[in-house]
Amino acid sequence: MKEKLQQRFSGLHKVSQTNFFSNFISLSFFQFANYIIPIIVVPYLVRILGAENYGKINYAQVFASYFTILISFGFDYTSTKEIAENRNDQKKIQDTFNATLQLKAILFIVSCVVFSTLFLFSEKLKDDYLLYIYSFVLNLGLLLFPNWYFQGIEQMRIMSVVNFLIKFSGVLALFLFIRNEGDYMLVPLISLVIQLFFSIWAIYYIVSRQKIKLQLIPKYDLLKNHFIKGLPVFISSVAISTYTILNFTLMGMYENNTEIGYYSGAHKIIMAILMLTSVPLNTSLYPALSRKIKDSKEEGIIILRRTVKYVFFITLGISVLVFFASPLLVDYILGRKFEDSITYLQIFSFQPLFVSIASLLTIQGLYNFDLQKYSPYIGFGLGIFCVLFNIILLPVFGGHISALSWVIAEIIEIVVVYIILRKKNIRLF
Repeated sequence: MKEKLQQRFSGLHKVSQTNFFSNFISLSFFQFANYIIPIIVVPYLVRILGAENYGKINYAQVFASYFTILISFGFDYTSTKEIAENRNDQKKIQDTFNATLQLKAILFIVSCVVFSTLFLFSEKLKDDYLLYIYSFVLNLGLLLFPNWYFQGIEQMRIMSVVNFLIKFSGVLALFLFIRNEGDYMLVPLISLVIQLFFSIWAIYYIVSRQKIKLQLIPKYDLLKNHFIKGLPVFISSVAISTYTILNFTLMGMYENNTEIGYYSGAHKIIMAILMLTSVPLNTSLYPALSRKIKDSKEEGIIILRRTVKYVFFITLGISVLVFFASPLLVDYILGRKFEDSITYLQIFSFQPLFVSIASLLTIQGLYNFDLQKYSPYIGFGLGIFCVLFNIILLPVFGGHISALSWVIAEIIEIVVVYIILRKKNIRLF
């Protein structure tokens, strides 16, 4: 089986030797562990904390994720691409590493100012202030974790092992410290402490083992260059959040915490499946395909075309299985009190197919072929659609509209991105 795959991806194999397959296999294994392990603790949390408190935690996490988008600023793609294309230039790698960390630090400071301002005027934040503070400060740990560096040098195995340790340690800590309903605010605190510890270790590993020198004094030209490169991807991420994260936020305006808990439970399950189907392939393929396209655009198109074909049939099968298995998945993972999550999960069930294809077309297609300038327009267009869809229909039909709007948005994204790629002579079907 491995030999057949290597033949199919022969163009990619010539560039990265066995790196792609090694990274894909290790990422798949650890991604499985990374998202199955947290799923194991979900039944425990929802039973101990209840649907209402579980909904509060997820709502706080969604709120904090807006700042995550700002701090990430598209560097997961632009810095990865920069490092991948200059793997033999130690100085450029070092400059990219330092500029990315420095920009993330600046953006975190900006986030702190915005968060503090919102905190002064929002009663919802004040009511559960520790929950929101812990959830927000978790961004500091995410800021420091250099996943984009490991992707760029195609050493995803290290990144995956560390992520595995973060998830495993977090689950153990949750079982130890979450004992009653009042402990719900400890959930983000535990994640914060563990994420910070391993992120600092990762920086230390890179500095000591990879011989990358930390530079405390910023270089204005470098910061400006990386900021400009990341801006289109950031704008696109903001736009995309309007039909992924904002759906959840809008739902919170019309539904109670219990209903949000049902939505969150189904969302947690489908996200675990999405991370198993989409992330390993996109993460391992992106830097290798980036270098291949730099050498030969035609071979890059062939590789992407074959990848899309295989992913379509695999994720279609997974989606059908999720649809019919939704009652069993909800009962086993969330418990019988979460029967209302079944409908949400069935609405989400075809997201493994839609999100995987949309991600391949956007990340591997638009970003790798330097067409990211179209991403913000696509994202904002879909965002406006989702906001209007929710505002008009959510008060009438309830939270299921929020779930449905995400599904429809992914389908529209696939169609629009495909048309753009085809017009640029990147024919994938």
